[in-house]
Amino acid sequence: TKTKYPTFTEFITEEWEQYLYVFFYNGLCPSPSVEMKLQGEETDPVQSDAFLRKCLGPNATVRFKQWKACFACQDPKVAIPSRKTHPNFKVDEYFRHLQIIFRYAWMPGRDLSGDEQTMGFKGKHADKLRITYKKEGDGFQCDCIADDGYTFTFYFRNQPAEKKWLDQGLSPLHSRCMSLFDCFMDEHHQVRFDNLYMSAKFALAAFQHPNKVMVEGVTRSSQRGLPPQVVQADVQKNRIAGVKGTVKAAVLEDCPPLASCQLVAASVYDQKGVHFLSTCVQRIHWIEKFREVFDKTTQRKRMGKFLRLAINDDYNLNMNNVDIADQLQYVEVTDQIGG
Repeated sequence: TKTKYPTFTEFITEEWEQYLYVFFYNGLCPSPSVEMKLQGEETDPVQSDAFLRKCLGPNATVRFKQWKACFACQDPKVAIPSRKTHPNFKVDEYFRHLQIIFRYAWMPGRDLSGDEQTMGFKGKHADKLRITYKKEGDGFQCDCIADDGYTFTFYFRNQPAEKKWLDQGLSPLHSRCMSLFDCFMDEHHQVRFDNLYMSAKFALAAFQHPNKVMVEGVTRSSQRGLPPQVVQADVQKNRIAGVKGTVKAAVLEDCPPLASCQLVAASVYDQKGVHFLSTCVQRIHWIEKFREVFDKTTQRKRMGKFLRLAINDDYNLNMNNVDIADQLQYVEVTDQIGG
């Protein structure tokens, strides 16, 4: 090396990590090419980044090229495992590293959200999913838990669920969620899920997890463990006014694992029946809410008062953390610059 590249010096650990984190920096403030950030302002006044040049030194452009030539994510001597068991083999170590540093970079609050997250991908890949119901479009999906727009942990859906959870009779979807709960560093977090995830069996398994996770969410009315006494069937449109606001609730009794955290099933009829399962709710009650409404009589906006079921309000307020994380992805999308 010294013969071919007499000016080359070996990378120390700190310098190696600095160039690795350049890619994280570019993810927060994207440029079409990372190298553009390392150019001087006279060469590229738009993309040039004085902060990076100050941290990396005057020879950053050359050292970055040398770093890329030396950098490797895999050991070529290690045999490639089966794609069925390790579909993300090339980036598994990187994902594991992210899951470790994510939990130390953020202290999650009590109220969190669990949902699917999509990474758009326009190329061809065996694990690419056809997604027509999200702005991101086709790509890769993972289940994740987020707090105020911060993705705290994730589990890619093309990765097989852990056997220890499958052996307990849980579905692959719920097994992945249990693996997400493994990342918590304390107990009794309250996680809201939508109706894709929620079931009575999942609520029981979540609280039996070592971290005693409490869950809550809208639940499908059939085959999810809702007691029939709580289910409210849809009525004809001309009869909605007569049943609107009807509340039904039930509590699971004689279940020792949930002795300190009761499983509550509740429903409220709005334009149709909305059903909930929760181990988070303490009591079922109405709360007053206010919002601006347009008054046709005065032709002005005024504050209007209405009632909302507390369990519904808690769900609405705490369910959108993953959606916020998705929205943050669209702040600067490099493939749409100039479009």
